[in-house]
Amino acid sequence: MATPQLLLSAIARAYSLSEISTGEDSEFAEAFQEVRDLQEQEGWIVIRVQGDGMSIAGEPVSDLYGEVGKLRGALDDAGVKEVRLQEVINQETLETFLRKLHPSSAKEGELPSHRFRGLVDGIGLSFQTVSDPLPGMVGGIQELFGHRVMPPLEEDWIGGRGGPVAGDGG
Repeated sequence: MATPQLLLSAIARAYSLSEISTGEDSEFAEAFQEVRDLQEQEGWIVIRVQGDGMSIAGEPVSDLYGEVGKLRGALDDAGVKEVRLQEVINQETLETFLRKLHPSSAKEGELPSHRFRGLVDGIGLSFQTVSDPLPGMVGGIQELFGHRVMPPLEEDWIGGRGGPVAGDGG
């Protein structure tokens, strides 16, 4: 029976194999097929990268062989905070995604969302936000729609009268 834990472990194993294998390696092909089979059985799944671990449906994921931790580190380094899998991923998309997680595919100054461009139809990805605002209009839009705490209202503007609020002694 498929479980989210088994699916994540299969993805982590495929990631480890993608470091040393080519697409023609039979073990590599079997690992990808295992991911696809488990995903077909499990269905919709959301994997979150948080703190020092990963979670699925709010439950922390155990890491018996160290491969999940290796995948978590790669996702974190790539700025990926969430992976949403809905439909069974075709092998080419999954392989491309796992290979883009490797440090050698990163380019200096490239945003994570650009690095994984073209994969969003097959894999849903959420990225951590950058601490510095982006330059130009994109930065302005990001700031406009960013979640900020609104400053407290000035007392004399409450009620829109421009004067003190009734009953406050003013």
